[in-house]
Amino acid sequence: MAEYRGYLKWLLFFSSFTPLYAILMFKHWGFKVTVDHRYLSEYTGIESIDVPILTVLWIILTIASLFGLWLAISVRKTKEPKWTDVESYRSRNDLITSYILVYIFPFVVLDYTEVGNWLAFGVFFIVIGIVQVRSNQLHVNPVLAIFNYDIYEIDTGRKQITLISRKNPDKFPESVQTIELSNDVHIAAY
Repeated sequence: MAEYRGYLKWLLFFSSFTPLYAILMFKHWGFKVTVDHRYLSEYTGIESIDVPILTVLWIILTIASLFGLWLAISVRKTKEPKWTDVESYRSRNDLITSYILVYIFPFVVLDYTEVGNWLAFGVFFIVIGIVQVRSNQLHVNPVLAIFNYDIYEIDTGRKQITLISRKNPDKFPESVQTIELSNDVHIAAY
């Protein structure tokens, strides 16, 4: 049984919030901090710069999260794939819609000018992270859907597994090469 390393699980979790980071990046564009710098004015004549500090934070989180997702997906290039039988399947992309509505949308409408909302965001984010990582539900990730990955529940004849794939299982004859990412969560090896 394969297991993601702890840091990869957290990278996958953080990447699932990339749409939120992108939305907040635009939402907080107007929140700027003025940076005064006397040396800057000596050489450029500019005495201060307005820095959209929250936007910079969200840009950094977006880039780091996408890089983390790339690292997690690239695991399939480092492991030997195994054939997995496909007796029947069903799409589970409905999980992504639920994830967006329950875990991402509420954060979009928060007023981040209030400290209490930042604290609520932090506590809820940490709790969601712990639950997602411990329950191995890391495949429920809207960014994977954006990159054309779908979630399928596959009946192999022996057990049920979750498959993350860019191809519809109709395209597989009777089996598919997969790499196990975590407890019964596989990614197609192509």
